[in-house]
Amino acid sequence: MNKSQIKRIYIFTIIALVISILFIISFKNSQHYYIQPVVKNKNIKDKVITIQEEHKNKTPVKSITKDKISKEIVTLKVLGQTYVAPFTEGDSVYEVMQKIENNKINNFVFTSKNYSGLGVFINSINGVSGTAGNYWVYFVNNKEASVGVSSYVLHLGDIITWKQSSS
Repeated sequence: MNKSQIKRIYIFTIIALVISILFIISFKNSQHYYIQPVVKNKNIKDKVITIQEEHKNKTPVKSITKDKISKEIVTLKVLGQTYVAPFTEGDSVYEVMQKIENNKINNFVFTSKNYSGLGVFINSINGVSGTAGNYWVYFVNNKEASVGVSSYVLHLGDIITWKQSSS
């Protein structure tokens, strides 16, 4: 091997090493995990609420203050229970409910039906079904919603409250 070939191999090795290091740094700094909130203390009035972040093989737990809750999550209240979900810009009420349901630790379930042209209608929440004349109604920040759950786009810190209402 002559000097120019050795120099090329040396330069190629350095470039590959730099690219690998940059990739590792980029991967560690990016959000390649998801957050599944777990309410450890169901009383939101307390100063601190615990959120569990599930990474690939690790489950670190962090606590956030009540002031910071409204900046990171959306809250859902139903049947005396309070649930939280990580907020993503553009989430609908229905998508937040799916996030909460997918986190099995929450023990939250609901059934729904999609009506073409109208959107999703919630039939039951945590085993409590609507009946003739008694149906589920949701409120966002204490205001009754005027659109279906799949159409209502949430904002950071919104509080969704479900109540049964009679016609």
